[in-house]
Amino acid sequence: MGNHGDCYPEEAASIRRILESYGFEVTEMLFKDKVDSPCYNLNWAYINFLQVGKNIIMPKFNIEEDAIAKQYIQAAFHDCNIRQIDMPEIAIEGGALYCLSWNVYLPKSQV
Repeated sequence: MGNHGDCYPEEAASIRRILESYGFEVTEMLFKDKVDSPCYNLNWAYINFLQVGKNIIMPKFNIEEDAIAKQYIQAAFHDCNIRQIDMPEIAIEGGALYCLSWNVYLPKSQV
């Protein structure tokens, strides 16, 4: 789960309870106690990564949270190769790699 708990702890706890009630194991990506000045307008986007097989491409913003976020993702996906790419201009608009990779399936009859 993203850094929701840094800004909205009660809401994050509610989301955690719901996910865990469905059998999910939840790890929150928290930064508030790990960096001096968390960059909340960007660090939410680390979970907006792209996974292709055993490869994960995740955002990087050239902020303190970059290395911490990579450690969280590596711990959750220990058998994957993790790479980061610069994305501050994209994420500031409200999305990142997952959002950029969406596609719509159209049957051949509609193409």
